[in-house]
Amino acid sequence: MQTVERILSRIEAVAAILAAAIIVSAMLIVVADVICRYAFNSPIAWAYDIIAYYVMVSLFYLVLSGAFADGSHVNVDLLHSIFPPRLKHAADALTCFLSAALFMVVAYIFAREALGSYREGQVLFGAAEWPTWLFLAMASLGSALLTLRLALHFVAHLMGIFTGTSVLAVARNGAQSAPHGSGSDQ
Repeated sequence: MQTVERILSRIEAVAAILAAAIIVSAMLIVVADVICRYAFNSPIAWAYDIIAYYVMVSLFYLVLSGAFADGSHVNVDLLHSIFPPRLKHAADALTCFLSAALFMVVAYIFAREALGSYREGQVLFGAAEWPTWLFLAMASLGSALLTLRLALHFVAHLMGIFTGTSVLAVARNGAQSAPHGSGSDQ
């Protein structure tokens, strides 16, 4: 279980680095566009398109799984905080299972659409012809990564139901819980 967690965390780290590079690129494009617009009265025609079509989609989906792993997503846990450990694991297992099923479907749909878009050469028209498969593939990749993360947490919570302790450093509200064997449970 810990090996799968380490591999998934490394993939999420690479996705986060890619997302950081994308945001730096977006900032450079915006700065260049502003300079060209106001200094030379000639804005970069494709700047808005690339940021709207590629940057925003890529940023959202590439960091989705890592944000879940870090506990950065919004949680509504009015009752969760008063549950005993095994019931917390049961509620979290159900949530992870349902979410993994949903994101597996989302990843599949995006992958199917990306493949079809690539095969058909679909483009979005703007200042340039932007291929649609690339941002669809990014959305599929991010959704698939989140599906794997949710599946891993589902298994960890199932094990937690039987052991009463965390078998994985599962984050909740930004705080890491202790791994198995530490005697602490989140």
